[in-house]
Amino acid sequence: MRWEDLEKLNVNRELGQEFDPMEFENLCKSIADYALKFKEDLEKEILEKKKEKKRIEK
Repeated sequence: MRWEDLEKLNVNRELGQEFDPMEFENLCKSIADYALKFKEDLEKEILEKKKEKKRIEK
């Protein structure tokens, strides 16, 4: 993937997340939620590309 593709999914080059050892559970949940959202968005993007490809092939 290119950064341009990732930008469409609101993914950028900025790294990191605030870490507070007292909020470790919240950090884990936040990361898991982000990963699930990313997966859902990526699956939608792939599905749209497949539909577009099929439409072009017809």
